[in-house]
Amino acid sequence: MVILRVLCLVFLTFLPGYTALTWSDDLKDGQPVYACAGANLLLPWNVSKATTEGIEDIKWFYSGRSQEMIAIFANGNFLSMPSYADRVLHVTTGGLYLRHVQVSDTGNYSIEVSGHDASGAFVTHRHTAVVRVGDSLMTTDGDLHVREEVKAMLDNSDQQFHVVLSCGTFTYLTYPPFEVEWTHPDGSQENSSTYNDGKFQLLLANPIKGGNYSCRIPAHSAAAACLPGHTPKPVVAGISVDSMEGRLTVMEAQQSALKEDNSGLKIKLSDLRTEFSDYKNDTENGHVSFYARGSSSTTITYAQPFPLPTVSINQGNGYTASTGKFAVPVNGIYFFAATMSSGQSSTASNTYRTNAGVVVDGTMVCTIQSPVNGEVGSCQAVVELHVGQSAWLRCGNNYNCYFNGPVTSFTGFLISQA
Repeated sequence: MVILRVLCLVFLTFLPGYTALTWSDDLKDGQPVYACAGANLLLPWNVSKATTEGIEDIKWFYSGRSQEMIAIFANGNFLSMPSYADRVLHVTTGGLYLRHVQVSDTGNYSIEVSGHDASGAFVTHRHTAVVRVGDSLMTTDGDLHVREEVKAMLDNSDQQFHVVLSCGTFTYLTYPPFEVEWTHPDGSQENSSTYNDGKFQLLLANPIKGGNYSCRIPAHSAAAACLPGHTPKPVVAGISVDSMEGRLTVMEAQQSALKEDNSGLKIKLSDLRTEFSDYKNDTENGHVSFYARGSSSTTITYAQPFPLPTVSINQGNGYTASTGKFAVPVNGIYFFAATMSSGQSSTASNTYRTNAGVVVDGTMVCTIQSPVNGEVGSCQAVVELHVGQSAWLRCGNNYNCYFNGPVTSFTGFLISQA
């Protein structure tokens, strides 16, 4: 009782100096904790509060073979429940010290801190530790076994497949509190620091050397491994490895990896083909443009499309030189531009002014006008068109045109599909 009173006094004196509600990293929430039967167990929870916050009480709970409260700290007093009398001590701000734990103490232990935050609202904070207690070697059957895994493992450090020997199977949820020691056929030894799915692993070097391999828990790790009586003799398990069978295992893994790589390449190739096909379709269906110009000067009536027989670009095959019309192949937004120059007919005494433009289904969308004979003019238009519509270059309404053929041009292209 004297120890408990001192510890409680330390707790009460220590809390006011904290500046923030903080859980220490000594024991993270949900962290596994291991202990051997008969040993003492420390759960070092440590929580602090800000000066504007208050802690009303701290409770500790156990969940495993039963559901029960372990102890409570309130009003400056630490009180343990009857089933834990003389077994628990309160340490640090929220830590709990259990004496002489047994296998039956395995379970989940939690701390619950209740109080108020800076706004005065009631809050509760809870952290849990997963405790595992063993009274012998903590494996699935209490013995140590070595086996050669059926499949070889790829080592990323050298990008090679290796035969894998496993030593276990342990019941630790995380890395055990000790390591095992491997002995090779030539007597050389090495510690195993690779642990996966309850087993320490050893990757055999290539080319594989046949012979006896053994895994042991060294005598100095007996206490950490919960061996009965902490025997000074190491616990050993061995296996005989056939070099030819081991090499076949590696070859099978290599062949399987090649098949997977080949399958992956086939999938990638199929994806590339699909992407190329989509790109090709987009290119064929989505790229529309044309450029046409005249070849000789002539007179055109106002309702007649300009004959522009020289076609240098015709993506999408929308422009027809014989008609002078562009037929819309794809719905979308289009850009058109036209350039022309009027001239004087060799058989006419009068001169001609430029009056023409681009029309869509007979409706003028841009106009070229010039009051001076022989002057070059141009116009541009952006319009939304649909399949079935047409655009062409013609004279203005009620005008006849005598145009300079080589100077006259009509062009257009698709800006974006609708």
